[in-house]
Amino acid sequence: MRIHCLEPRLTEAEGKRIAQHLGTLDDPVEALYYPMWLLNMKVSRRFPLLRPVESMLTVTADGLTGQISLLAEPAFQCEVEPFPGQVLPTHIQIDSQIRDRMAETVLPYVMSRLRSPFISPSIQLMGETLLYKKIFRMRVHDRLGARTIYLDAINGEYACLPREVGSSGRDVK
Repeated sequence: MRIHCLEPRLTEAEGKRIAQHLGTLDDPVEALYYPMWLLNMKVSRRFPLLRPVESMLTVTADGLTGQISLLAEPAFQCEVEPFPGQVLPTHIQIDSQIRDRMAETVLPYVMSRLRSPFISPSIQLMGETLLYKKIFRMRVHDRLGARTIYLDAINGEYACLPREVGSSGRDVK
């Protein structure tokens, strides 16, 4: 199964270097693919006595939580063939509730760009695409204990979580 994903900016080697600053790497680096919806919207503004002004806006919706955010720069995409178990399942489908939340999120941004409070824009969803972003999962340990690091290969942000250990003394994946 081939999937579309955002072009990663970090390589696995760079991810390992970041993890080694946080502790000793225990296992090989695992690549996961995190689901997100890319929503293309057309914003139309009608000014009195002038032609309507239209612009395109891209919004992302998290595929697990449904959280919506604006995408400031164009998304470069690539295709990959992940191994089984690397793709996280999508829990959110684009429905009327997500579309309403999307419009509520985008409307203040659009209104802040308008010069007049009397002009009401129309926001129309033009298309939606399911994309994935690459996340590196690394297990490290240091003097504070064992941790799992999730590193976003797009923007370099990471989260450190304490590693869970099962009753047999082995790591819980």
